[in-house]
Amino acid sequence: MKEIIGQILPLWGIEDKQLLQVYPSAWEINGSYIVKVYNDKKQLERNIKISEILLHCKIPVAKIILTKKEEKYVEYKNIYFFLSENYKEVIFLIGKIRQLLGKWARRLHSYIKRL
Repeated sequence: MKEIIGQILPLWGIEDKQLLQVYPSAWEINGSYIVKVYNDKKQLERNIKISEILLHCKIPVAKIILTKKEEKYVEYKNIYFFLSENYKEVIFLIGKIRQLLGKWARRLHSYIKRL
């Protein structure tokens, strides 16, 4: 898979690349991007749509990077790929959001108990 990803990265304008597999279906590129790999086109399109909706709602998710031809994903031999920003920062933000939600839920619970 690493070789295939190396071959398709120029479609996004990425020539120099360091690839690191970070998940069975995800590769980090140059520490800046993530390539997600799908065998199911419908699942890929659904996940892209969900990401777009979340971004529109100002929820922190990794932004999808379009190819040089303005496409959201690439198909290569019935395998589907999309490129997004590296979401290390997003994971950090999600952790912070969870902490805040937990804090608010505890406060709300204590106020309700007083009623």
